[in-house]
Amino acid sequence: MNIIGPDALVFGVDDLAACRQYLIDYGLTDAGHDRYEALDGTAVVLRAKDDPSLPPPMGTASMLRETVYGVADSATLDAIEAELRRDRDVARRDGVLRCIDDMGFALAFQVTVRRPLSLPGERVNAPGAAPQRPFNALGLPEEASVRPRSLSHVVYFVPDAAKAEGFYSRLGFVCTDRFTGVGPFLRPAGTQDHHTLFMIQTPPFMKGVEHFTFHMGGPTEVLLAGTRFVEKGYQSFWGPGRHRFGSNWFWYFNSPLGCHVEYDADMDLHDDAWSPREAPMGADASQLFLFQHRERWAPSGPPPVPVAASPPVPDTEPHTMRLCHIDELADGGSRGFDPHGEGRDTLLVVRQADSLHAYVDSCPHHGTPMAWRKDAYLNAAGDRIVCAAHGAQFDIASGICTLGPCLGQSLTRVPVTLTSRGEVHLAHPDPSHEETSP
Repeated sequence: MNIIGPDALVFGVDDLAACRQYLIDYGLTDAGHDRYEALDGTAVVLRAKDDPSLPPPMGTASMLRETVYGVADSATLDAIEAELRRDRDVARRDGVLRCIDDMGFALAFQVTVRRPLSLPGERVNAPGAAPQRPFNALGLPEEASVRPRSLSHVVYFVPDAAKAEGFYSRLGFVCTDRFTGVGPFLRPAGTQDHHTLFMIQTPPFMKGVEHFTFHMGGPTEVLLAGTRFVEKGYQSFWGPGRHRFGSNWFWYFNSPLGCHVEYDADMDLHDDAWSPREAPMGADASQLFLFQHRERWAPSGPPPVPVAASPPVPDTEPHTMRLCHIDELADGGSRGFDPHGEGRDTLLVVRQADSLHAYVDSCPHHGTPMAWRKDAYLNAAGDRIVCAAHGAQFDIASGICTLGPCLGQSLTRVPVTLTSRGEVHLAHPDPSHEETSP
């Protein structure tokens, strides 16, 4: 079956405005009707989470509502329909075939909307090889425009990776590599890309999307796009670096879509002569090398000391540190602080009237920062703390996860106090100290 790869991912989201801006800042083009496209027309589509046109939610924190695959021709649609009708309901209307896979993910298949691209890849000059850039052509013009070229792949959390793989093998997907006990990297017949789908076995309550990514024109574009994204205030999660399986460069970010969003480039290509590799999941198997974004500097002195996002203020009271005045915390809002000058927010505070709830800015699931942008810790309604890595939701007052991949676990509470002058203080880290209200 000549399935090419994902044409679009459809999300039902909590905060349409935030997601729209995020995708535009990521580099996609607003094509109208809440469709955000790469250069070849592959896209992310946004809908309000209660939009009746969407497939039902999966009952987890995932906001992904449908994966749309592009196929080569109508004959492929016919073949997919015939195969799937053997054991499930299939709907076909206006050239789109729809069904549910064995894990509960809503799928659609259509003749691909991908536009042919004719663009150069990254050009490198190297000793011993013919020059790829002509004389006087700069490797990276100062104001170079970089845009995502094509929707590369999606990664699912699934409760039964073996069963899920069996479903996609019926559609012609083949395994290119595998993490032992975790899941397979899968390639459909219509592409040579190392994978368009990777699946990670998890408990059922985690089911959903881990990340998606778009191909860039080369590693320099990954680094440039990612740097610009960080400079706009978005939270880097992992990268930049280069994966071992697939060899693709990567840089992952938190997002308001309840999953990570990645830039990638230079993925391996395979045909049927390839023999899949297998390795245990771990740091060495996940990446060949890994970098971390930092402030620019020139080697005319020592590297710059990280600038605290919220520099600590000396306090006259013993065992406390001033964070801010309560008037600097919007009622019903959240704010991150960097009380120890680590160069990133490590503490989050939520204000509800005169009550303050403070927690370590670290999700129990992965131990990573939770905001997708500075101070963006709450859902659109302002009644839950949300981790922007995988959409985990936490009760504000207790810190307990009520939905998502760390269900039942809790954020780490941090004692803060509110003085009679309205000053918010980080208190001594003694369990006997709790948040207080005047």
